[in-house]
Amino acid sequence: DTDTDENDQPKKEQFKKTKSIGKIWQQEIGNRTSWIVTLSCLLTPLALELAYSIILGDTISSLAKTVGIKGILATRQASILIVTLGVLYPLCQLKSLAALAKVSMVGVSGTFMTCIFMALRSLPGGPYAAGGKFVKDLSPALLPS
Repeated sequence: DTDTDENDQPKKEQFKKTKSIGKIWQQEIGNRTSWIVTLSCLLTPLALELAYSIILGDTISSLAKTVGIKGILATRQASILIVTLGVLYPLCQLKSLAALAKVSMVGVSGTFMTCIFMALRSLPGGPYAAGGKFVKDLSPALLPS
C-alpha cells in the first residue's frame, strides 16, 4: 500500500498544478473523450439553474397572487424571468461564492428548521393528521386515506 502511495505522489503534485478537470481527464483517459467533461461542466449548472428558476418562479408567482398582485407580474413566466435575471444570473457571474458563506448557513438552518416542523406536524394528533385542524381545508383528492 505504501508503495502505491509513493508512486502516486508525483501524479498528485501534477494534478495540483493543473487548473482544469478537462486537462486531468486528457492526461489520465485521453483526448478522444475529454469533451464529456466539458459538456458535463456546462450542462450540470445549466440544468440546476433552470430547476432553481422554475421552483423559485412558481413559488414567487403563487406568493404574488396570495398577496393580491395581479396582471403580468403575478404570472409564472414573469416570476421566472425576474428570478433568473435579477438573482440567479448575477450569482452565476461571481468568480467566488465565498462571500455567500454566512448566508448559506442561514439557508441550511432554515432547511433544518423546516424538517423539524414538518416532522412535528406529521405526528399523530398533529394538524395534518386525520381529524386535524388543517385537514378540512384539503381538497378531497388530497385527503389521507
